[in-house]
Amino acid sequence: MDTPSSDHNEDLSPKQLIAFQALASGQHIHEAAAAAGINRRTLTRWLQLPIFRAALNYELQQITQQTAIRSVGVTIHALEALDRLIASGDNPAIVIQAARAILQHRPHQMRRQHDKEQSRLPVFT
Repeated sequence: MDTPSSDHNEDLSPKQLIAFQALASGQHIHEAAAAAGINRRTLTRWLQLPIFRAALNYELQQITQQTAIRSVGVTIHALEALDRLIASGDNPAIVIQAARAILQHRPHQMRRQHDKEQSRLPVFT
């Protein structure tokens, strides 16, 4: 991630971009401030700036969406692998385990997990 993915990236100073990248990658405020070579209070103040906050929130939303998309793709591959195990019928115990895994997989469980993961992301308002 080189620059913010919002329209406001040209409005952020080089130090703000460094702090932005550190925060968006999951670093704590004190770590992001150190990476940018600024005081933690300065970064706290920047987080109150609408332009900085908007860029960070946008980037965090993009990360969340990308994670959800990747999760769906991985789930599809896992279900296809289980489907192949069931279709092979080679080992009844494995077939039963694969069938049980598919039956226990419910879309609403995925949605709950996604919501839980999204609620862990900091949104600076």
